[in-house]
Amino acid sequence: LFHIFQPNGFPNVDIIFKNETASKTHTLKHRFAWALLMWMISEGKVSTNLEPEKLNQITGHGGKIIKTDASLRIVRAQEEAEKNNGFFTNQDGNAMHAEDIHESGNYTHESTNVFHEILQQLREDETQQKKIPDYFVHSAGTGGTISSVGRYAKRYNIPTKILLADSEYSIFHDYVLYNKFTNETGTEIWKEPGIAGIGAGYDVKPLIHGNTTSLTGSVVDESMKMPDLASVAAMHILRERGIGGGASTALNFLVSLHKAYQLKDGNHISDRLTIATILGDPAEYYETTYFNPDWINRLFAERGGMKGLNCWKD
Repeated sequence: LFHIFQPNGFPNVDIIFKNETASKTHTLKHRFAWALLMWMISEGKVSTNLEPEKLNQITGHGGKIIKTDASLRIVRAQEEAEKNNGFFTNQDGNAMHAEDIHESGNYTHESTNVFHEILQQLREDETQQKKIPDYFVHSAGTGGTISSVGRYAKRYNIPTKILLADSEYSIFHDYVLYNKFTNETGTEIWKEPGIAGIGAGYDVKPLIHGNTTSLTGSVVDESMKMPDLASVAAMHILRERGIGGGASTALNFLVSLHKAYQLKDGNHISDRLTIATILGDPAEYYETTYFNPDWINRLFAERGGMKGLNCWKD
Protein backbone atom coordinates (compact mmCIF):
# COMPACT_ATOMS: atom_id res chain seq x y z
CA LEU A 1 0.00 0.00 0.00
CA PHE A 2 1.22 3.49 -0.86
CA HIS A 3 0.80 7.08 0.24
CA ILE A 4 1.94 9.48 -2.50
CA PHE A 5 3.02 12.94 -1.36
CA GLN A 6 3.52 15.72 -3.92
CA PRO A 7 5.26 18.69 -2.23
CA ASN A 8 4.16 22.23 -3.00
CA GLY A 9 6.49 23.84 -5.52
CA PHE A 10 7.65 20.46 -6.84
CA PRO A 11 5.13 19.55 -9.56
CA ASN A 12 7.40 16.86 -11.01
CA VAL A 13 8.25 15.15 -7.72
CA ASP A 14 6.53 12.15 -6.13
CA ILE A 15 7.51 11.05 -2.62
CA ILE A 16 6.07 7.58 -2.19
CA PHE A 17 5.58 6.10 1.28
CA LYS A 18 5.49 2.30 1.38
CA ASN A 19 3.00 1.79 4.17
CA GLU A 20 4.39 -0.89 6.46
CA THR A 21 1.79 -0.03 9.12
CA ALA A 22 -0.64 -2.13 7.08
CA SER A 23 0.93 -5.24 8.65
CA LYS A 24 -0.79 -7.04 11.52
CA THR A 25 1.41 -5.38 14.13
CA HIS A 26 1.40 -2.00 12.32
CA THR A 27 5.17 -1.72 12.05
CA LEU A 28 8.06 -2.31 9.64
CA LYS A 29 9.55 -4.66 12.24
CA HIS A 30 6.77 -7.18 11.49
CA ARG A 31 8.52 -8.02 8.21
CA PHE A 32 11.83 -8.74 9.92
CA ALA A 33 10.26 -10.54 12.85
CA TRP A 34 8.53 -12.88 10.42
CA ALA A 35 11.72 -13.42 8.41
CA LEU A 36 13.80 -14.08 11.52
CA LEU A 37 11.22 -16.50 12.91
CA MET A 38 11.24 -18.35 9.60
CA TRP A 39 14.99 -18.55 10.16
CA MET A 40 14.18 -20.38 13.42
CA ILE A 41 15.41 -17.59 15.66
CA SER A 42 13.79 -14.87 17.69
CA GLU A 43 14.86 -12.09 19.99
CA GLY A 44 13.12 -9.78 22.41
CA LYS A 45 14.54 -6.83 24.32
CA VAL A 46 13.42 -3.25 24.68
CA SER A 47 14.95 -0.08 26.07
CA THR A 48 13.80 1.36 29.39
CA ASN A 49 12.16 4.37 27.73
CA LEU A 50 10.08 2.50 25.14
CA GLU A 51 6.70 4.14 24.58
CA PRO A 52 3.81 2.44 26.45
CA GLU A 53 1.90 2.12 23.18
CA LYS A 54 4.67 -0.11 21.82
CA LEU A 55 4.88 -2.14 25.03
CA ASN A 56 1.17 -2.88 24.74
CA GLN A 57 1.61 -3.93 21.11
CA ILE A 58 4.28 -6.47 22.06
CA THR A 59 2.49 -7.99 25.05
CA GLY A 60 -0.82 -7.94 23.18
CA HIS A 61 0.66 -10.30 20.61
CA GLY A 62 2.03 -12.67 23.24
CA GLY A 63 5.50 -11.19 23.52
CA LYS A 64 7.55 -11.16 26.72
CA ILE A 65 9.41 -7.98 27.62
CA ILE A 66 12.81 -7.76 29.29
CA LYS A 67 13.58 -4.11 29.94
CA THR A 68 17.19 -3.00 29.75
CA ASP A 69 19.23 0.13 29.31
CA ALA A 70 19.76 0.82 25.61
CA SER A 71 23.54 0.95 25.97
CA LEU A 72 23.61 -2.57 27.44
CA ARG A 73 21.00 -4.22 25.23
CA ILE A 74 23.38 -6.58 23.41
CA VAL A 75 25.16 -7.62 26.62
CA ARG A 76 21.84 -8.32 28.37
CA ALA A 77 20.45 -10.29 25.42
CA GLN A 78 23.57 -12.47 25.34
CA GLU A 79 23.29 -13.09 29.08
CA GLU A 80 19.61 -14.08 28.79
CA ALA A 81 20.37 -16.48 25.94
CA GLU A 82 23.16 -18.18 27.90
CA LYS A 83 21.09 -18.35 31.08
CA ASN A 84 18.18 -20.04 29.30
CA ASN A 85 20.26 -22.27 27.01
CA GLY A 86 18.93 -20.23 24.12
CA PHE A 87 20.32 -18.57 21.03
CA PHE A 88 21.02 -14.85 20.81
CA THR A 89 19.48 -13.71 17.53
CA ASN A 90 21.39 -10.43 17.47
CA GLN A 91 19.09 -8.51 15.17
CA ASP A 92 21.77 -5.82 14.87
CA GLY A 93 24.17 -8.31 13.35
CA ASN A 94 21.71 -10.49 11.44
CA ALA A 95 18.87 -8.23 10.26
CA MET A 96 20.71 -7.67 6.98
CA HIS A 97 20.27 -11.38 6.19
CA ALA A 98 16.60 -11.69 7.18
CA GLU A 99 15.02 -10.58 3.91
CA ASP A 100 17.81 -12.00 1.75
CA ILE A 101 17.00 -15.50 2.97
CA HIS A 102 13.46 -15.21 1.63
CA GLU A 103 14.34 -13.13 -1.43
CA SER A 104 13.09 -14.64 -4.68
CA GLY A 105 16.19 -14.35 -6.85
CA ASN A 106 14.09 -12.62 -9.49
CA TYR A 107 12.21 -9.43 -8.77
CA THR A 108 9.28 -10.43 -11.01
CA HIS A 109 8.53 -13.31 -8.61
CA GLU A 110 7.33 -13.29 -5.03
CA SER A 111 9.74 -12.10 -2.35
CA THR A 112 9.64 -10.74 1.19
CA ASN A 113 12.11 -7.98 0.29
CA VAL A 114 10.42 -4.62 0.80
CA PHE A 115 11.97 -3.16 -2.34
CA HIS A 116 10.60 -6.05 -4.39
CA GLU A 117 7.13 -5.10 -3.13
CA ILE A 118 7.70 -1.43 -3.95
CA LEU A 119 8.62 -2.30 -7.54
CA GLN A 120 5.68 -4.69 -7.85
CA GLN A 121 3.20 -2.13 -6.59
CA LEU A 122 4.59 0.61 -8.82
CA ARG A 123 4.24 -1.67 -11.85
CA GLU A 124 0.65 -2.46 -10.93
CA ASP A 125 -0.33 1.19 -10.29
CA GLU A 126 -1.62 2.54 -13.60
CA THR A 127 -1.57 6.13 -12.31
CA GLN A 128 2.13 6.03 -11.47
CA GLN A 129 4.22 7.43 -14.31
CA LYS A 130 7.60 6.17 -13.13
CA LYS A 131 7.87 2.48 -12.32
CA ILE A 132 11.38 2.49 -10.86
CA PRO A 133 12.22 5.05 -8.13
CA ASP A 134 15.18 7.36 -8.65
CA TYR A 135 15.96 7.18 -4.92
CA PHE A 136 15.16 4.91 -2.01
CA VAL A 137 15.45 6.84 1.27
CA HIS A 138 15.48 5.16 4.66
CA SER A 139 16.95 5.50 8.13
CA ALA A 140 18.81 2.74 9.96
CA GLY A 141 18.07 1.07 13.27
CA THR A 142 19.77 -2.27 12.83
CA GLY A 143 20.56 -1.24 9.26
CA GLY A 144 18.87 -4.38 7.95
CA THR A 145 16.20 -2.78 5.76
CA ILE A 146 18.35 -0.28 3.90
CA SER A 147 21.14 -2.85 3.48
CA SER A 148 18.84 -5.53 2.07
CA VAL A 149 17.29 -2.96 -0.29
CA GLY A 150 20.74 -1.78 -1.35
CA ARG A 151 21.95 -5.31 -2.06
CA TYR A 152 18.75 -6.06 -3.96
CA ALA A 153 19.17 -2.99 -6.18
CA LYS A 154 22.84 -3.72 -6.84
CA ARG A 155 22.28 -7.43 -7.45
CA TYR A 156 19.70 -6.84 -10.18
CA ASN A 157 21.29 -3.68 -11.57
CA ILE A 158 18.29 -1.53 -10.65
CA PRO A 159 19.29 2.14 -11.13
CA THR A 160 17.72 3.34 -7.86
CA LYS A 161 20.17 5.24 -5.63
CA ILE A 162 20.18 4.31 -1.95
CA LEU A 163 20.15 7.28 0.44
CA LEU A 164 20.64 6.84 4.19
CA ALA A 165 18.64 9.22 6.39
CA ASP A 166 20.40 9.66 9.72
CA SER A 167 19.42 11.51 12.87
CA GLU A 168 21.30 14.43 14.42
CA TYR A 169 23.47 12.63 16.98
CA SER A 170 23.62 9.22 15.33
CA ILE A 171 27.00 7.91 14.16
CA PHE A 172 25.74 5.88 11.18
CA HIS A 173 26.40 8.78 8.78
CA ASP A 174 30.11 8.87 9.68
CA TYR A 175 30.29 5.09 9.72
CA VAL A 176 28.96 4.82 6.16
CA LEU A 177 30.91 7.72 4.65
CA TYR A 178 34.20 7.55 6.56
CA ASN A 179 34.23 4.13 8.26
CA LYS A 180 34.38 5.83 11.65
CA PHE A 181 33.28 4.43 15.03
CA THR A 182 34.49 0.92 14.27
CA ASN A 183 36.99 1.13 17.13
CA GLU A 184 35.20 3.59 19.40
CA THR A 185 31.65 4.17 20.58
CA GLY A 186 29.46 7.19 20.07
CA THR A 187 28.28 7.45 23.67
CA GLU A 188 29.96 10.84 24.17
CA ILE A 189 28.18 12.22 21.09
CA TRP A 190 24.72 10.73 21.52
CA LYS A 191 21.97 12.92 22.99
CA GLU A 192 18.51 11.83 24.03
CA PRO A 193 15.77 11.53 23.01
CA GLY A 194 16.97 11.03 19.43
CA ILE A 195 14.61 9.59 16.85
CA ALA A 196 12.81 6.50 18.13
CA GLY A 197 13.80 3.18 16.61
CA ILE A 198 16.75 4.39 14.56
CA GLY A 199 20.26 5.75 14.90
CA ALA A 200 23.40 4.55 16.66
CA GLY A 201 25.67 5.98 19.30
CA TYR A 202 24.05 5.01 22.59
CA ASP A 203 25.59 1.51 22.69
CA VAL A 204 28.69 0.78 24.77
CA LYS A 205 30.15 -1.17 21.85
CA PRO A 206 31.54 0.24 18.56
CA LEU A 207 29.93 -0.44 15.18
CA ILE A 208 31.05 -3.88 14.05
CA HIS A 209 29.39 -5.19 10.90
CA GLY A 210 27.68 -8.51 11.53
CA ASN A 211 27.89 -8.03 15.29
CA THR A 212 26.53 -4.71 16.52
CA THR A 213 25.12 -3.49 13.20
CA SER A 214 23.75 -4.85 9.94
CA LEU A 215 24.34 -1.59 8.07
CA THR A 216 26.36 -2.35 4.93
CA GLY A 217 28.02 0.86 3.85
CA SER A 218 29.08 -0.44 0.43
CA VAL A 219 25.48 -0.59 -0.82
CA VAL A 220 24.60 2.95 0.34
CA ASP A 221 25.17 5.62 -2.34
CA GLU A 222 24.53 8.76 -0.27
CA SER A 223 23.94 9.77 3.34
CA MET A 224 22.29 12.80 4.89
CA LYS A 225 21.74 13.95 8.50
CA MET A 226 18.85 16.02 9.82
CA PRO A 227 18.29 17.86 13.14
CA ASP A 228 16.11 15.81 15.48
CA LEU A 229 13.73 18.67 16.22
CA ALA A 230 13.23 19.22 12.47
CA SER A 231 12.22 15.56 12.15
CA VAL A 232 9.70 16.01 14.96
CA ALA A 233 8.29 19.07 13.19
CA ALA A 234 8.01 16.96 10.03
CA MET A 235 5.95 14.39 12.00
CA HIS A 236 3.42 17.09 12.81
CA ILE A 237 3.32 18.35 9.22
CA LEU A 238 2.84 14.87 7.79
CA ARG A 239 -0.03 14.23 10.17
CA GLU A 240 -1.67 17.49 9.12
CA ARG A 241 -1.35 16.32 5.51
CA GLY A 242 -3.04 13.00 6.27
CA ILE A 243 0.03 10.77 6.64
CA GLY A 244 0.24 9.49 10.22
CA GLY A 245 3.76 8.21 10.65
CA GLY A 246 6.27 7.96 13.46
CA ALA A 247 9.55 9.74 14.04
CA SER A 248 11.65 7.68 11.62
CA THR A 249 9.02 8.16 8.91
CA ALA A 250 9.31 11.91 9.39
CA LEU A 251 13.10 11.74 9.12
CA ASN A 252 12.74 9.76 5.89
CA PHE A 253 10.36 12.41 4.59
CA LEU A 254 12.62 15.31 5.54
CA VAL A 255 15.62 13.78 3.77
CA SER A 256 13.47 12.95 0.73
CA LEU A 257 12.24 16.54 0.59
CA HIS A 258 15.77 17.93 0.92
CA LYS A 259 17.05 15.65 -1.84
CA ALA A 260 14.24 16.88 -4.11
CA TYR A 261 15.20 20.48 -3.29
CA GLN A 262 18.88 19.77 -4.02
CA LEU A 263 18.09 18.30 -7.42
CA LYS A 264 15.63 21.05 -8.29
CA ASP A 265 18.04 23.78 -7.21
CA GLY A 266 20.75 22.24 -9.38
CA ASN A 267 18.39 21.84 -12.33
CA HIS A 268 18.83 18.06 -12.23
CA ILE A 269 15.11 17.23 -12.57
CA SER A 270 14.54 16.91 -16.32
CA ASP A 271 11.28 14.97 -16.36
CA ARG A 272 9.99 13.40 -13.14
CA LEU A 273 11.65 12.56 -9.84
CA THR A 274 10.32 9.63 -7.84
CA ILE A 275 11.58 9.01 -4.31
CA ALA A 276 10.46 5.91 -2.42
CA THR A 277 10.64 5.69 1.36
CA ILE A 278 8.97 3.80 4.19
CA LEU A 279 6.18 4.58 6.62
CA GLY A 280 7.60 2.47 9.42
CA ASP A 281 5.06 2.75 12.23
CA PRO A 282 1.92 4.78 13.04
CA ALA A 283 1.70 8.20 14.65
CA GLU A 284 -0.50 6.74 17.40
CA TYR A 285 2.57 5.16 19.00
CA TYR A 286 3.90 8.61 19.85
CA GLU A 287 0.97 10.45 21.43
CA THR A 288 2.74 10.59 24.81
CA THR A 289 6.11 11.61 23.33
CA TYR A 290 6.71 13.35 20.00
CA PHE A 291 3.13 14.63 19.78
CA ASN A 292 3.06 15.78 23.41
CA PRO A 293 4.01 19.50 23.76
CA ASP A 294 5.06 19.07 27.41
CA TRP A 295 7.34 16.17 26.50
CA ILE A 296 8.86 18.15 23.61
CA ASN A 297 9.46 21.20 25.83
CA ARG A 298 11.17 19.00 28.41
CA LEU A 299 13.26 16.71 26.17
CA PHE A 300 14.13 19.34 23.57
CA ALA A 301 14.52 22.26 25.99
CA GLU A 302 18.03 23.19 24.87
CA ARG A 303 16.80 23.30 21.27
CA GLY A 304 13.86 25.54 22.02
CA GLY A 305 11.09 23.02 22.67
CA MET A 306 7.80 23.76 20.91
CA LYS A 307 8.99 27.24 19.96
CA GLY A 308 11.95 25.71 18.14
CA LEU A 309 9.70 23.11 16.54
CA ASN A 310 7.46 25.81 15.08
CA CYS A 311 10.22 28.28 14.16
CA TRP A 312 9.91 27.51 10.44
CA LYS A 313 6.40 29.02 10.46
CA ASP A 314 7.70 32.51 11.36
